[in-house]
Amino acid sequence: MKFFTSRRFYVILIISSIISLFLVLPMLLGLMGYDIFNRKPAMMPLPPKWLTMMAVVKQGLFYFVMVFILMTINTIEPRRVSGRHKAFFGFLVIVIFFFLYGLVRPEPPEHQQFKGRPETIEVPSMQERPVFPSKPEKIPGTGSSFRGGFNYRGMSELLFIFIITFLSGKVFELLNQKQQIQFENEKLRSENLQNRYDALLSQINPHFFFNTLNSLASLVREGRNENALRYIEEMSNTFRYTMQSSGKELVTVDEEMASASAFCYLFQIRFEEKLYFEINVDEEAKSMLIPVLALQPLIENVVKHNVITSDEPLTITITGNATGITVLNPLRPRKDKIEQGGMGLKNLKNRYKLLTGMDIIIENDGVIFSVTLPLVNPEMR
Repeated sequence: MKFFTSRRFYVILIISSIISLFLVLPMLLGLMGYDIFNRKPAMMPLPPKWLTMMAVVKQGLFYFVMVFILMTINTIEPRRVSGRHKAFFGFLVIVIFFFLYGLVRPEPPEHQQFKGRPETIEVPSMQERPVFPSKPEKIPGTGSSFRGGFNYRGMSELLFIFIITFLSGKVFELLNQKQQIQFENEKLRSENLQNRYDALLSQINPHFFFNTLNSLASLVREGRNENALRYIEEMSNTFRYTMQSSGKELVTVDEEMASASAFCYLFQIRFEEKLYFEINVDEEAKSMLIPVLALQPLIENVVKHNVITSDEPLTITITGNATGITVLNPLRPRKDKIEQGGMGLKNLKNRYKLLTGMDIIIENDGVIFSVTLPLVNPEMR
């Protein structure tokens, strides 16, 4: 039932009506006494007795049903039915309707009398014999001669319908793909805005802000002025990078690592002698591209979900080469409930897929938890 309420159904309905009307147009003009091909009044009586409105309607319905079936086949999503199968089923429909063609095509009574052979034929004398043309006479509106034979006109009409419906299906498919791309782009923009907002919110929420200022105050009280100045600088770099990422989708690994290093320093001061970072990224990786703000949520995720104490210090390792950046840590899950917020791993996974077309690799063997972010070659953009 969903098909009958979809946009696809109404498109097929309109196209089927237009094509069927176009095909019966010569018959409609014939009823009015015009020859569409010679652009002049027809030579036959107006209208011919064998051509009725009922015959035209019957022929139009025949075309409509056939076009509707073919359009339904050719507009099925490519992931469900391939183009080769669409062509095969379409040709099968054409063959079936070709054999039904003679049942609906209006035929002059004079044409029908030649289908049977009379038992006796009166042969006129030589003086009374009319002179027949060299070729069999054609009946207007039919595709065969008085002597019968293969219906070339009918076959040409059906092949025309087959080609038109197949091409219309391709156009419909391309328009759907364009619409899907536009939809994904809009979805991507929306998610990026939400992600950037979440990233900024996670850094300026009262809890984070309190911890940041508390760490800074500790450095000042202890007289560690150089560390305090660097802390302010790294905090500034972190906020600046987050705000400047607005409108960006991909950045170089070098830019992202610079922001991630500043982010790591804030956590190092907060968890002094409890949290350590080992960063080893190859030079060839620094010119590669990565979605903006991809590393910060991974670092935040490790800190949020693992136990970090003086007795059990935690080391977060960040490694990278030309193919990807990996963030890994030993598993020490916290037992207390963690408030969910910011950019979670699932959110990052969806955003990464939309931006790069690649999936992040998550590995968990019960001892080590790691996430690998595939990198994008700028030459492939």
